[in-house]
Amino acid sequence: MTIFQPPQNSFPIAAFQSLQPALVKVLKAVHDAGDSDEVQHRLAIANATNELKVRIAEAKALIDGLPGGEMLIEHQDEVIKALEQLKAQKTEHLIKFTSLGAARSEITAGSTPMQQDSTA
Repeated sequence: MTIFQPPQNSFPIAAFQSLQPALVKVLKAVHDAGDSDEVQHRLAIANATNELKVRIAEAKALIDGLPGGEMLIEHQDEVIKALEQLKAQKTEHLIKFTSLGAARSEITAGSTPMQQDSTA
C-alpha cells in the first residue's frame, strides 16, 4: 500500500525567496551610513546591489525557462480561442452523434421482426 505523496515541486522557489533578503540588504546599506567613512559606505552599497543583481538574474533565467513563456499574450489568446472553437465543434459533433444513435435505436425498437418463411 502506497501513501499519497504530493508531487515534488521542481521549481526552485528558494531563488525567488532570496530576492527579499537581498533587497533588504541593499536598503540597509543605503540607510546605514553610520560611523563608516564614505568609501566603505559606497562599497557596502555596491556589494549589496551586485548581490541583488545576481539574484534577479537567476530568477529571470528561471522565469525565461518556463514552458510557454516564449509566447506573447496575444498569441496565447489566439491559441485559447482556437481551442475553445475546437471544443465547441467536438461538442456539436458529439451531440449529433448521440442524437443519431438515439434515432436509430428508436427505429429498431419500433420495427417488427421479419417473419420467416416456413416453406424454406
